[in-house]
Amino acid sequence: QENTMEDMVKFYFEHYEIKDFEPRTEEDYKLMDYGAIAPTIEGELFPDYSKNVEIDFKKLTVLDFWYSSCTPCIKAIPHLNRLKEKYKDQIEIIGINDVYRVPKDKAKIEAFLNRTPIDYHVLLVDIIPKEYNIVVYPTLYIIGKDNKVKYSKMSYSEDLFEQLDNVVQKLLEE
Repeated sequence: QENTMEDMVKFYFEHYEIKDFEPRTEEDYKLMDYGAIAPTIEGELFPDYSKNVEIDFKKLTVLDFWYSSCTPCIKAIPHLNRLKEKYKDQIEIIGINDVYRVPKDKAKIEAFLNRTPIDYHVLLVDIIPKEYNIVVYPTLYIIGKDNKVKYSKMSYSEDLFEQLDNVVQKLLEE
């Protein structure tokens, strides 16, 4: 039996709409505005996959959306560790990962954490609320005790610690 390419793809053309590539716009990269209410995020705190937790924003909270194959994410981690060391219990830093979210991935994330220590909580989630608009990793948010966005940033920069330190210092003084 002779199968032509047309025969092999016919089903897809009949059942799916094919669109041309559309480049992203500035709006596609828009993060939540200052003062927006931060959506709830639920997941499991690594390494305990048995307990589902919800972020409560009782402290000034830095959310770091990251994954282990992301070079800018890896570069950001020491800056966040330094921030956690400086402010200790005054702030909460939570690394949110939606890649290693099931128990079978435990060995992979442990290996990553052995190479790249993270001194703050790691929350493994199934779904990141769409309002956070995570299209670039890392993406950082600072959420106040009032559950409102105080700062947001996409990607990594060499002066990340200084940027975050300035924002955190001002917010803690309020």
